[in-house]
Amino acid sequence: MKKSVLLVLAAGLVISACNKSQTNSNNSKKEVTSQKTDSIAQKNDSTAQKSGDHRPTKGPVKVSFNTPVINDYGSEHYFPKAAVQPDPGMDYKVVVLIIHNDAKAEHNEGLDHIARLINLLHDGGVKPNHIHIVGVMTGPATAVAMNDSTYKKMYTVINPNDSLMTKLTRVGHVKLYVCAQAVSFMGYGPVYLNSNVKMALSALTTVTTYELKGYALMQF
Repeated sequence: MKKSVLLVLAAGLVISACNKSQTNSNNSKKEVTSQKTDSIAQKNDSTAQKSGDHRPTKGPVKVSFNTPVINDYGSEHYFPKAAVQPDPGMDYKVVVLIIHNDAKAEHNEGLDHIARLINLLHDGGVKPNHIHIVGVMTGPATAVAMNDSTYKKMYTVINPNDSLMTKLTRVGHVKLYVCAQAVSFMGYGPVYLNSNVKMALSALTTVTTYELKGYALMQF
């Protein structure tokens, strides 16, 4: 009788041990699978960040883009039936604070947005004498205001914004300024600036001055 009881208990312990081992094995496999999934997700996120591709793929509609005023920059597609249109009777007074310079070998996104604004206002029927735009560069975007030789020392390429800034100031009548405080912190001075850019005392005082004059603030 005792032997039978002992045999039953032993068998139960063996079965329990086997079940526990199988459970641990399954849990271990799940953890490995989860780690692999997380690793793949991290790699995909890293690839997306490096490529800068955070936008969905394009849809089936093909649209043409134009640059009616600032040629080759600020491409836009005009929708004449869009719900909100520019008002030709208004004065568009805008101060644009530009602080980013992510694509150092390409023209600056903030400057390109100024060009797009001018092109869109033109297509909306706003006359040039009703468009008053000021661009203020500071922070990482301070380098955008530098001349070709200085910019090349910084990024090994000549300033890709020279043509865009020339068209903005001469065709779009945009006033371009750079923060003198930022230029000084970088160890440069007025002689190193692009000819299309003037030095303002600071971005802080320039932006607030224009805002108090009734200019709408945009930032890129």
